[in-house]
Amino acid sequence: MSARSGPGSWSHWPARFVSRLVSGLVVRVDPPGKDLKRRYLFECTAARGVTISAEAAELLSERADGFRTLEGWLAALAHHAKVKRSSIERSDVEELILGPELLVCADLGEIAQAVARSFDLPLWLIRSTHRGRAIVGPRHLAMYLMRKVTKRSYAKIGSYFSGRDAKTTRHACHMTERRLIEDPALQSLVNEIDQRWRLVGGRPGLAPETNSRLK
Repeated sequence: MSARSGPGSWSHWPARFVSRLVSGLVVRVDPPGKDLKRRYLFECTAARGVTISAEAAELLSERADGFRTLEGWLAALAHHAKVKRSSIERSDVEELILGPELLVCADLGEIAQAVARSFDLPLWLIRSTHRGRAIVGPRHLAMYLMRKVTKRSYAKIGSYFSGRDAKTTRHACHMTERRLIEDPALQSLVNEIDQRWRLVGGRPGLAPETNSRLK
């Protein structure tokens, strides 16, 4: 069987079942990296008789979580490219992936400020290099929300936080994902901030801000 986390962290499964899995062979299987996904795209488009621009391949490889997602997107894009008799361009990918229901690309600063307010912290401290536990958690949450809401690259998000690199930002997002599974209060806060940047009245806008706090 496969799962997103190791059996040792499954508190909601029967103990005897978890014990059997823990004592067995557990192997980590990493998802395909960006370079591998990009190479897969070029090979698949060539096999389909269409071409894809470097910018389009970059966006697809960044957004897709695996080969299955890529294959689904590519099927639609290749058909569209053949109909219009042109290559797959970044604009085609954006139209397919983004669509009218995508969360609005909010300003990174607004998201960071919303998180800072929720934890009663100054914005400059969230963005600083300070590594205290009370700061790291909210900072990681802000990075996660920026990625979820704006779809900006890990590198761009990291640069907002005192020039952190893409690897650090990616790790922060993954750590926050695991925390959300175990912390309903934190998930509630994420949902609240997330909702502020959904389409309001058919156009980009902020939902009314609430005064809830999470300590």
